[in-house]
Amino acid sequence: MAQQFTARSMCRSVLNGTRTTHPTPPVITVQSAKTVVVHIAMEAITGTSITFSIWEIHPVTGRLKAAATLATAAITAAGYATLTIGPGVATVSNVSLGTIAPKQFNITPTGTFSSANYDVSVELID
Repeated sequence: MAQQFTARSMCRSVLNGTRTTHPTPPVITVQSAKTVVVHIAMEAITGTSITFSIWEIHPVTGRLKAAATLATAAITAAGYATLTIGPGVATVSNVSLGTIAPKQFNITPTGTFSSANYDVSVELID
């Protein structure tokens, strides 16, 4: 019997590139996925640190909710970080949240830096 795999799709939130300011994050709309995995690849950073936060967008008002849903710890050097939101996922501070993914959200970078080269990709899992 063949193994069944869960449907997945990938999209880029912020394309790889060197920045000197924070870009305006695009809104990501989830159609049927219950789990969201955000992959962050920090290639280089000059400055103090960057934190990436998932902000849920209110379905009625279209505005960001009052607090970030999940955020990375401060990233201070080249490396990788992953944020996961999904049912059945263990809740771990700065790593994962065990709840159904928001229908609309964005991934916002904040921090103090003069130059940063990073890529943010989003994986949607049904």
